[in-house]
Amino acid sequence: VVTRVSAGVVVSIQDLLQNIFNVALYAAIMDWTDPFQTATDFSILACAHNATFVIAAPLAGFSAQHLGHTSHFALGVVLSLGGVIAAKYVLTAMPRAPGAEHQSIAVTA
Repeated sequence: VVTRVSAGVVVSIQDLLQNIFNVALYAAIMDWTDPFQTATDFSILACAHNATFVIAAPLAGFSAQHLGHTSHFALGVVLSLGGVIAAKYVLTAMPRAPGAEHQSIAVTA
């Protein structure tokens, strides 16, 4: 039985993780922008990020309704893990914008 307190904790953790993801994504977006058109590049990438929410929201509702909540969240875990693995390969292979070396936020020893 899920109580209101445990549901609130789960929602809070999900919200925290979503915000951590957004910080990492937007840091990467800034790393990919061309220094001579940063605002344009950032705006396009930010709009693409937000468009995924518009597309994903109805799909999530459809999935939860037809699969049931347990299967829906299990599918979410599998897709998330797949996304993490794919991101590792895509982001390491992606070239940085010319002149973006000074924009790096990576901490080096």
